[in-house]
Amino acid sequence: MVLLKPYGELDGIARVHLDCLARGGRSVLDAIAIELLYPEEVRVRGLYEARTVRKVLEDMRGMGLVRST
Repeated sequence: MVLLKPYGELDGIARVHLDCLARGGRSVLDAIAIELLYPEEVRVRGLYEARTVRKVLEDMRGMGLVRST
């Protein structure tokens, strides 16, 4: 469950991000990826387990979306 303050109109990345959070399950992985790729467009940040974020980062590195550190 996500409780939000009224934000007015949501568009683009922000709407997709919230939709992913609302669906839950594997869609949460998409929400994490969106937060990592588009931090300036996401108004609501999720709290995730570190291992889940690491999994998303590994997948994104494998796809060439982020650099290895």
